Amino acid sequence: IIDTPWEALGERTINLPRGTHDIQMQLRDRGYFVDTITKQVVVPNRLPDEPSGPNPGDYSMDASVNATLSWTSGDDDGDAVTYDVYLGEAGTTLLLLGSDLSSATCDALLLQYETIYEWRVVAKDSETGVSEGPIWTFMTMAEPDTDGDGYVDSQDAFPNDINEWLDTDGDGIGDNADTDDDADGYSDNDEIANGTNPLSNSSTPNDFDGDFISDLN
Repeated sequence: IIDTPWEALGERTINLPRGTHDIQMQLRDRGYFVDTITKQVVVPNRLPDEPSGPNPGDYSMDASVNATLSWTSGDDDGDAVTYDVYLGEAGTTLLLLGSDLSSATCDALLLQYETIYEWRVVAKDSETGVSEGPIWTFMTMAEPDTDGDGYVDSQDAFPNDINEWLDTDGDGIGDNADTDDDADGYSDNDEIANGTNPLSNSSTPNDFDGDFISDLN
């Protein structure tokens, strides 16, 4: 019950929950009852809050390639909110990454290094209310070179050994230490002396007696 003095304009703000409400107003003149007015008010469902506060931040750099996307949202009516998350490389169609998520987080695993991504979140409440967030942008980190040999890890056969990065014949010995890089039986020095390719087992020096020592030697 709100008692408004007759001198006032008779305006009051009431925060009502969602639903249909009957509001009854009694009009009085200097304390004397005059009339009663009843009005029905319908408070509609309020949409969930527009997703905001993205992490990684909008236009941020050096995001992890195994990022956990997160954001802020909610619902003023207290409704349960779920989220759909869309992600894609910049300039491409955003694809559904996660749907009906109950928390404001989503894992984005196995992203590409040094790549610009765009993403957005759609919030949905239990009363079919939908709020779409804006499109956010971030760029992933440069690919690491763990041993600092000038070769990024994905192109380094020995990412933790600064002295090795190639293993042409796949024998587990780096080319710098391996005396026969192509595993054709002829030493690298013998092949270089003969002008054959020490990195190709189809390129071999002349060896009349087949002892894997070139005729030149």
